[in-house]
Amino acid sequence: MKVFFLIGLGGASGSILRYLVYLIFTRHFGFVYPFQTLFVNIIGCLIMGLLIEFFNSKININDDFRHFLLIGFLGGFTTFSAFSSDFFNFMQAGNVIDAFIYIFTSVFSSIFAFFLGIYIIKAIIV
Repeated sequence: MKVFFLIGLGGASGSILRYLVYLIFTRHFGFVYPFQTLFVNIIGCLIMGLLIEFFNSKININDDFRHFLLIGFLGGFTTFSAFSSDFFNFMQAGNVIDAFIYIFTSVFSSIFAFFLGIYIIKAIIV
């Protein structure tokens, strides 16, 4: 039961941080659709790569803490549903090319960020 609470707490925290990022983006850059979603997904994947490699290294981390961060916090921070909605909105507006550029940019940038996180930790912890 404790793990459910920790994942829920992490998810709530990640969701709140995602909303704060949206507010900061809007305040400083205006609403630049859909860069808020793109940013949180790429940063979330970078952090996921960093943490997974860090946790898989010789460092011993409590499983509860892993669940809190990886499943809860990063699950709440990143958002596939907003990504899907953004794609739908591009399509609804008839911006088919923009929609597919968005998919390509989101997917490949996020995967690249994930592997970059792994590479960074491997370079630091030899």
